[in-house]
Amino acid sequence: MPENSQIRPPSGECELDQFARILALVFSFPEEQARQFVGCVTHDGIRILCDGGEVAGGMCLFEIGQWFGGRCVPMAGISGVGVSPQYRGAGVAARLMRSALSEARERGMAISTLYPASIALYRKFGYERAGSTFLTEIPTRALPIKTRELQVARIAESDHDEVDGLYNAWAGEHDGNISRNPATWRLVRERKGKQADGFKVVDGGAMLGYRYLVHDRSGAYAHQKILRITDLAWRTPAAADRLITLLADHRSMVRDVLLYTGPADPLLVNLPEIDYSQTHHLDWMLRILDVTRALEARGYPEGVEAELHLDIRDSLFDANTGRYVVSVADGRGSVRAGGDGTLAMDERTLAAMYTGHVSPAWLRSMGRLAADTDPDQLARAATVLASPAPWMRDQF
Repeated sequence: MPENSQIRPPSGECELDQFARILALVFSFPEEQARQFVGCVTHDGIRILCDGGEVAGGMCLFEIGQWFGGRCVPMAGISGVGVSPQYRGAGVAARLMRSALSEARERGMAISTLYPASIALYRKFGYERAGSTFLTEIPTRALPIKTRELQVARIAESDHDEVDGLYNAWAGEHDGNISRNPATWRLVRERKGKQADGFKVVDGGAMLGYRYLVHDRSGAYAHQKILRITDLAWRTPAAADRLITLLADHRSMVRDVLLYTGPADPLLVNLPEIDYSQTHHLDWMLRILDVTRALEARGYPEGVEAELHLDIRDSLFDANTGRYVVSVADGRGSVRAGGDGTLAMDERTLAAMYTGHVSPAWLRSMGRLAADTDPDQLARAATVLASPAPWMRDQF
């Protein structure tokens, strides 16, 4: 692969089609599904590497955000990294990843998140497992009929801004969920070529909750239909009860409801019995692009005042390597250079700790923090970065 080959957005439909065919081959998608996925991303969000007139590989870059501690951190979502078979082993994926991460950092993104096809591959670029997504299956018979007092109506295109605001209020309370852009919203509202069915719960004109879902058939008979929820959020307990009833009303024709959740989704807590099944679907990985921005952008527990002294080693970004003092107060953090570097770690260890996915004590037990690390600093870090298990509903 020529070293002077350029990484750039696609120049037209021909290159987009080549990239879509690569994704179909790499991820075993039907070509039409791969084209639909590529169509969700603007040209500016796709990067390809060309060898002459042939696309050797490509990737998608989403400039979005991810919620931690009640604040939205600027995040570069990476997706659809694919290399044509004849170019594998030539360093195409590595060049694409290094270029994308450098670009995202220069554009002010503090972190980057992805779903890995290979954990070992992305660890080479500084990513670490930092949260999970679980697939939950709820039999419709397990959904209670709770209330029909609130009005239900179809979501219109004119409702999209209000839906986005409601979603962000909900996501801000669930660490790891993303703040969506038009491309990621399109992935919610369309699934494998199917338009999602959107309904809102309203009271006096105010939207209190909503859900998007698609109907799938899992067998030969009508009663074997399933509902796949692509998104679900609410503002009030009454809205949550109305959404549960709205789902339960499908029980005569639908066997199961499927949705991506965390290990303790509040919807599940509201069910009368543990009649659902939950399986670990995927771990997502996170990389710190800019140590100072990342630590200052996220939120922290109210009422906690503490200082952490970090010593970071970053294998890709020299500007991240060094000692930092993180001062936390009033739910916010400020960062300055210096300190005694009591908590020494690489960028991958920082990523796992940053989200609250792995505790500092566990990281020490795995040799990711030195065995003689100051116990007081470990305890402070655990308090400062305390979080319910981070998870994400979106699949990008």
